[in-house]
Amino acid sequence: MIDKYLAAGKIACSFEKPVAAPLFRRAFFAKKGERWLVEICVAGFYELWLNGTNITKGILAPYISNPDDLVYVDRYDCSAYIREGENVIGLVLGNGMQNAFGGAIWDFDRARWRGNPCFGIDVRNEAGDGFYADELFRVSDSPILLDDLRAGEIYDARKEQKRWSEPGFDDRNWRMPIRVEGPRGKQVIGIEEPVVETERIECKKITSAFDRCIFDFGENLAGGVELNIDGKEGQKIEIRFGEVLIDGKLSQENIVFDQTNTDMFQKVIYICREGKQIYHPHFCYFGYRYAEIIGLEREQVRKRLLTALRERSGFTKNGTFWCDNAVLNQIQNMCCRSDEGNFVYFPTDCPHREKNGWTADAALSCEQMLLNYHVENSLEEWLRNIRAAQRKDGSLPGIVPTGGWGFDWGNGPAWDSVLVELPDCIYRYTGRIRVIEENAEAIVRYFAYLKTRKNENGLYSFGLGDWCCTPAYSGEQRQTPLEITDTLTCIRLAKQASAMLEKIGQFEKAKEISVFGKELRSRFRELHVNNGVISCRTQTAQAMGLAVGVFEIGEEEAALTELKKLIQENGNHFCVGVLGARVLFRELSKRGESELAYRLITAKDNPSYRYHAERGATTLLETFDILDEKEWKRKDGMRMGSLNHHFWGDVSAWFYRVIAGICIESAEKAKICPCFLSEIGQVRASCTFGKSEIYVEWEKKEGKVELKTVQKGNALVKFICPDGWKVTKIETEDTTKIYFLEKQDC
Repeated sequence: MIDKYLAAGKIACSFEKPVAAPLFRRAFFAKKGERWLVEICVAGFYELWLNGTNITKGILAPYISNPDDLVYVDRYDCSAYIREGENVIGLVLGNGMQNAFGGAIWDFDRARWRGNPCFGIDVRNEAGDGFYADELFRVSDSPILLDDLRAGEIYDARKEQKRWSEPGFDDRNWRMPIRVEGPRGKQVIGIEEPVVETERIECKKITSAFDRCIFDFGENLAGGVELNIDGKEGQKIEIRFGEVLIDGKLSQENIVFDQTNTDMFQKVIYICREGKQIYHPHFCYFGYRYAEIIGLEREQVRKRLLTALRERSGFTKNGTFWCDNAVLNQIQNMCCRSDEGNFVYFPTDCPHREKNGWTADAALSCEQMLLNYHVENSLEEWLRNIRAAQRKDGSLPGIVPTGGWGFDWGNGPAWDSVLVELPDCIYRYTGRIRVIEENAEAIVRYFAYLKTRKNENGLYSFGLGDWCCTPAYSGEQRQTPLEITDTLTCIRLAKQASAMLEKIGQFEKAKEISVFGKELRSRFRELHVNNGVISCRTQTAQAMGLAVGVFEIGEEEAALTELKKLIQENGNHFCVGVLGARVLFRELSKRGESELAYRLITAKDNPSYRYHAERGATTLLETFDILDEKEWKRKDGMRMGSLNHHFWGDVSAWFYRVIAGICIESAEKAKICPCFLSEIGQVRASCTFGKSEIYVEWEKKEGKVELKTVQKGNALVKFICPDGWKVTKIETEDTTKIYFLEKQDC
């Protein structure tokens, strides 16, 4: 356990009193060829240097957590960098979560742990010789004059100290650091992937107006930026980042709150030294398509001046989906870009104003994320932080990590569902029984908490509901009451939790939660269901009711009829929030209405995914508000939302499940049952699950369909012929099967 910590000083950085990020260095002696190991625990962010080489495992290290709950220990084998004789270990510390003064809206500026970033370290060779955070470390100011995860960075290149982390550097003018109390959280080693740079994107277009240049990278993304400039001594360059242009000017209005410090938000201030220099920010990242630069001279303006750096957790790709419909491919790409842009250690709600781990967002997206990417390690690690954030009474916050914000607003059953939804989905796609075992106690505690939160009707109505509900086609808002969405969510969670607990042998707890769910269903039916119709008459309510099974078998046809009627009443458009969107298309397809679901997704006018795609969106928008005909702004003049949210992305899972027909039932079992939609002629899709991989390809040929499946692994994969079709021939070779299908005669 690391128990000795150092910091640069007592005064913490703030907007009012900027404090430079500190440099630490310490010399030690070693023999070339010796094996040296480093363990480091940092409250804040860090870069680790050895003999002039940055050996940090990723960007924004370590894991972003509440340091009162959990702190992360990173391990390095430094043997390859060891020299004969003198060696130098160096550190740069950033504020990170330890001093997130730019997160005032969520009270991070008032967090109990707030203070200067600090570090503990243990450097040892195989013989056990080495050192820790001791009195031989020295500290100095870095050129990073201010850094904040959300605000950005101020960097003065004139203050760079060349070769500061190399042997032979003169540090006699450096000062002694101070001994501080370490973070209070439990020290852990994570299984998450580090944050890495995955792509470099060149500027597509430059526009100039007065003293400002706007660099357009052609797509919405998340990450840093690289500045490559031949600068003048003391030249001040300001770079602001944003998603939209309004009247040809960069606007940040859609990504700020009233409390945001707009003077320093999504912004870099870089002060040049003389000559050629390359710079990119250290302890922050941005969500943007456009970068506005102030302070350039005419001869410095060129496309290669700025390069966008796509940065995210370093998970690998899992599934692929393609079809011969350009609109669906664009929507799929929008989903994937939003997933990538909103995944820095855990799923975030947006990569600019918040960067928060909103719990419902991940619960809504976890399946489509697992289909598209191998995010299981990162989700499992985040669950450890969710459990740590849970209070003794079983309640959960709406964001994780949190310093206490989100228990009084921003949570509720639909948000808290992350504690059940993530383990259930991870287990289904990977077969990891440990994810159920690790979360079982927290799940049981949460259901005990739910029993204390029933309202006067014996149902649930606390927290957030069907968030970001689309405007009705007629202009009338049709918001689903909280009592409906909360109670239906609790019924679903009870089924999921009970089934998971049974898998690990906790039969009594499973039965108790199952009874809770059945009693709740009975009470809900008594108050809100009449002949297959839920009292509030909204698409979300009907779709959720079908999804969780509140209708009796004889009522389901009437329930579907009512859902279709509500869609028709809304001009054949969907009218749901994010909770409704998670189930609407799925439930229609389960009941033979995939063509209708497709038409909702691809309607030419708002609200629809196609509407955004054909306007040029490259990521999923936060809302489906009615937009101005030309600009990315709301028609009613109200503030527009973010252009990069993933919580509408379950449509991607619908592509896999319905169009490609890949339905993962467990890590050992899947079925293939595609829907041959009228406007799609060819599909290719694949994904892995458990220890298996499945590939599906189908193509229409003269009114018939040729479908090929390729399976790797030993999972049981069953082909189910779609309704209205029949198999006329099957060809089999090794792991490949080719099915020839034609429509059945009526």
